[in-house]
Amino acid sequence: MENSEDQEKRKYFRIDASYVVSYRARKVSPDYNISQTKNISQGGAVFTTNRAFVKGMFITLVMKLPFLPGEKLKVEAEVVDSKKLGENLYDTRVKFIGLSEDLLQKFGKFIEKNKP
Repeated sequence: MENSEDQEKRKYFRIDASYVVSYRARKVSPDYNISQTKNISQGGAVFTTNRAFVKGMFITLVMKLPFLPGEKLKVEAEVVDSKKLGENLYDTRVKFIGLSEDLLQKFGKFIEKNKP
């Protein structure tokens, strides 16, 4: 869980949430890898990856989220940080790029409803 100081630095509130996410480096690989989110917000997410990503790199994410039943959200994201946890295991933090206003509102309602 984040401390209040970390949360104050963020534009959007994050909740701890475990959702399946497929990811790929946009210009590097046509293949997706599968992981799970650790936390999520309107602005981005943290999930585990099997490799380090360079800050500023763009990746494509595909997620199934409870507030979009029957849909898969495909979103572009920019890597903010990638920290090594163990051998071939990294916490990768991304910010979403180009979410529509409608989607931002849906995210906001979902996050608000699921705040601890």
